[in-house]
Amino acid sequence: MDTTLVDIQTVASPGELKDNAFIEWKESFELEETTGTFLTGGTGGINDKPTNEAHTMFMQLLENYAFNVVVVMETDTKLQEVYKSWTIRMRDEMGIKFQTVMYNCEADYEGIINVMNTKDVIPWVAGAEAACGVNKACTNMLYDGELEEINCQYTQAELENAITSGKFVIHKCGDELRVLRDINSLTTVTEDKGSIFQENQTIRMIDYIADNVASVFNSKYIGKIPNDDAGRNSLRNDIREVFKHLESIRAIEDFSEEDISVERGTERRSVVILTNVTVIGLMDKLYMTTVIN
Repeated sequence: MDTTLVDIQTVASPGELKDNAFIEWKESFELEETTGTFLTGGTGGINDKPTNEAHTMFMQLLENYAFNVVVVMETDTKLQEVYKSWTIRMRDEMGIKFQTVMYNCEADYEGIINVMNTKDVIPWVAGAEAACGVNKACTNMLYDGELEEINCQYTQAELENAITSGKFVIHKCGDELRVLRDINSLTTVTEDKGSIFQENQTIRMIDYIADNVASVFNSKYIGKIPNDDAGRNSLRNDIREVFKHLESIRAIEDFSEEDISVERGTERRSVVILTNVTVIGLMDKLYMTTVIN
């Protein structure tokens, strides 16, 4: 009861169960199947939409947890804009790294995945992204979800436009449904944020680095290690192990210890980390030249 184990029984059949101070077993009672039975006595319903207050509370509560992907089924553009702003603030200001999956939301941001087909496929996309490793991608992944019908009747021109528009789309490939490319909604490419940031594998990798370095720093260094050369060298060595692991699983390449710089910040207590990383990426294009003699 609560967190206390009050009884345990190991039996071969229900008839061997013994009563205790908490439960009386009824041997003659016949069980009835209740799967799919609707709950009664509540104030809401399956068709009731969450209120704005519920969305706000949901976002506030998530700030206390670590997670990889958030599912937003709402199609209201105002609510989508709220989730976009929240995602940007969480990622860029608070350092909480994740991606938000929405339908038909042209956010132009690497933290938002914009699903093109239908909002009903969002849960599958979110699950695929959350389960995908930093050295993997969902590109060409077979759709194995429960939806029997998905709008996948796109022309080649529409699929090409989907990629340039930052849309995550499932397309028909022979008799199968597969992910076209594992991309996010980022479409504006700059010198500081190149096209490589459009790939979700890149985002997973930089989020992995950020989360693991923060974990090491929080558990081992905050309030424990002096901010001197020896302390910063120790931190640098721990960060190096994170990068070595990524290199060992072929997520990055050409790693050198010179790619990590750990310096004292403007304040005595602060540390500034600069890193360079080269993402390997996965094959998704084939160019072939055939010479015929």
